[in-house]
Amino acid sequence: MIISNSSPLIIMGKAGQLQLLKKIYKQILIPKEVYTEVVERGKEKKEQDAFLTDEAINEGWIKVENLSKKEIQDVAELHKKFNISKGECEAIILAQRHKNCTLILDDIEAREIAKAKGIALSDTLIVPLEALAAGMISYEEFKKNFEKIIDFMKPKSNKILKILEEAEKWKRQN
Repeated sequence: MIISNSSPLIIMGKAGQLQLLKKIYKQILIPKEVYTEVVERGKEKKEQDAFLTDEAINEGWIKVENLSKKEIQDVAELHKKFNISKGECEAIILAQRHKNCTLILDDIEAREIAKAKGIALSDTLIVPLEALAAGMISYEEFKKNFEKIIDFMKPKSNKILKILEEAEKWKRQN
């Protein structure tokens, strides 16, 4: 089971790589606040990624899951205690509900909180590497996809180098 926060959907949508998420994970869950941040607010700004995400929801491979009243209280406490968005809080709480899931989350502070709660993590930059490792895309496709994502994320160079080194290992093995 995969749960996503807003930024992976926004970045993958802007980079034209949203379908790569479908190819790898088949289905993704998002909490209501992530839907609000990506689709509702994005459509107000006429952002293409918002329309692509909404289309994925209509196709059924991205599913919006509501939180219980207790979980909404947990979100409020988490949001008050830490400097992370409500969408990140909801994604973390939803991941706690689904015990054997992976949460795609990019924000460093939110990742630390999720990690402390024992949640398995991935991030947007890892998605093309996972597709390469699973044999779903070639090394050339990996590089093209990765470069598009980097254009929108502007990640730290040491992380880029680590992922590229890992991709080179996969290239040599196959």
